[in-house]
Amino acid sequence: MQTIKELNVRFLFPASWRQLTVLAVLCSGIAACVTENTSKPISDSRYAAMVPQALQQYARGGDPKAQHILAVRLYLGEGVERNLELAVRWMTESAKQRYAPAQHGLGLMYEEGLALPADDGRAEFWYKQSAESGYAKAQYNLSKLYFRGEHRKQDIDKGIRWLRKAAQNGHPKAENDLGVIYATGMSVEQDDKEAFKWYRRAAQRGYARAQNNVGVMYAAGRGVKRDEREAVRWYTLAAKKKYAVAQYNLANMYFKGIGVRQNKQEAIRLYQLAAEGGYEKAQYSFGLLYAEGIGGKVDSDVAVQWLNKAADKQYGPAIIKLGQWYEKGVGVKRNLKSALHFYHRASKLDIPDAYYFAGKMYQFGHGVSQSYKTAIQYYRRGAYLGSHHCQYAMGLMYEKGFGVKKDFNKAVDWYRKAAQAGNLKAISSLGLMHENGRGVQQDFKQAVRWYRAAANRGDAEGQFNLGVMYYSGDGVSTDYDKAVKWYRKAAEQGKVEAQNNLGYMFEKGFGVQKDFHKAFNWYQKSANAGDPIGQYNVGVMYYKGRGVGLSLTDAFRWLQRSAEQGYVNAQLHLANMYSADSNDRDYVAALQWYKRAKNVGYAPADANIRKLRRIMTKQGRRVRTKTKLYAGPTFHSQVIDQLIEGQKVV
Repeated sequence: MQTIKELNVRFLFPASWRQLTVLAVLCSGIAACVTENTSKPISDSRYAAMVPQALQQYARGGDPKAQHILAVRLYLGEGVERNLELAVRWMTESAKQRYAPAQHGLGLMYEEGLALPADDGRAEFWYKQSAESGYAKAQYNLSKLYFRGEHRKQDIDKGIRWLRKAAQNGHPKAENDLGVIYATGMSVEQDDKEAFKWYRRAAQRGYARAQNNVGVMYAAGRGVKRDEREAVRWYTLAAKKKYAVAQYNLANMYFKGIGVRQNKQEAIRLYQLAAEGGYEKAQYSFGLLYAEGIGGKVDSDVAVQWLNKAADKQYGPAIIKLGQWYEKGVGVKRNLKSALHFYHRASKLDIPDAYYFAGKMYQFGHGVSQSYKTAIQYYRRGAYLGSHHCQYAMGLMYEKGFGVKKDFNKAVDWYRKAAQAGNLKAISSLGLMHENGRGVQQDFKQAVRWYRAAANRGDAEGQFNLGVMYYSGDGVSTDYDKAVKWYRKAAEQGKVEAQNNLGYMFEKGFGVQKDFHKAFNWYQKSANAGDPIGQYNVGVMYYKGRGVGLSLTDAFRWLQRSAEQGYVNAQLHLANMYSADSNDRDYVAALQWYKRAKNVGYAPADANIRKLRRIMTKQGRRVRTKTKLYAGPTFHSQVIDQLIEGQKVV
């Protein structure tokens, strides 16, 4: 199901380090006040309970803790009239006395521009003063300042050094972020065990993001033995704290029954919570649930609303999916311009596959003027970004010469790139290139190797081609049983050529017991899907009464469908039927079909044309014809030429 993605590690630093709210900043300052040890005889609880007048008295007396608390209250207007100037003054007085929480608070005020002009240099100075005294919050914020490097040179090494100090001092966010550093190998040697250690320390302190990350590590078996039940336990702890990412991951576990008994209703509830919590992946998945009607009826409008929410957060899969829906008219009115708009929007985010979908629109002229050159530009960009779909498309364009000079060598190069990334179409295409000796030396055994690689992974094209190789004995020993096996696998996936070939195997009794009825059924599947060879074979089965009752009417109908698609055998068969001595004889129709067969390269049809012309010229009005284009007494050469072209003769 499309809503369930493979679990990936979700490592999250705070969404935006610069968007801390004033309230959160200063409340954390108060919390620091009442937990710091002090040599003063006054207890922390008494400081917190002091009335403003008493607090001011202690502050004027030079008590740094009182000065800090007073600064926070003046900034917030808590119990006193709000006064930013005095708040800065008392925070500075406290900081100058080397009171670490005040130094940290002053650093925050400079970093965030809270009652002071934003100044990263001053923020760094005060953070460092506080951090060097061992204050974990300052160490953590100083590390972020070095990581961010917006108004100063970024310094990853210093960032990691201070982050490690904060983590060693028990700061849960620092512990989690240090886990991220080790998990991703950012400026350190990648180490899942070390990452897990730091995640677990933060998780045990109740930090929801770390609890989620511990769950991810258990689910993936990274840095710890895989344990899906433990993953569920940690996801649950984080989800109860309303952490949307954990709610989403837990929903995945319930939906698929991993580490917990499958419960799709609970999964849907969790997807909804995570979606309402603003997590774009959950919004995307929840939208798909509505589109597919899982857990209730299909509601395309709601599905589109949720995907738009995810798209508004620049979530690439949601943007691309909306493009696909508009392109195909799924849940929305088909609108190719809107589809292209979404593909362009995704491509601006450099989402590799967006270039593939946009390229296809230009290649086939959907909603825009067809342009192979523009398609190539999109495919090339996506290919270099790593889209195996685009790499395959580049190979196809070079193989066919669409928008570029035909070049089999370059086609093979691009197919190889896509195949290495697991693109099944590219793997099958490499088989074809080896089979036909295009861009590589012809090698049937190599062709079989590539076909088998695609076939074993479920690719219908590879299965069909492998069946052909077993039938023909190219690159492998002829084996009708194996040919039938692979034809059947491809046919059951809807591969029309395989359906036709499987019908042929039943008709001839190759690799299976001869069975005209089964042969007809497989031919019919292929014919109904529009395959001209399948339509021809259905027509022949009706003509011969094999596997179905004899019916010349149905034979003509199916042969006509096949012939109109240019299948020469059907054109010849129709011509022969029209020229035969029967109630359906029509020499003009026969000539027309022989002419079309000749035009597509069947040279022997010329002899049939000359023979019928002689008969028509010799016999005149006695020649049976159903044409209403001519009512004259004789068929001379010019009249016949005009009739063949479908012209009315006066």
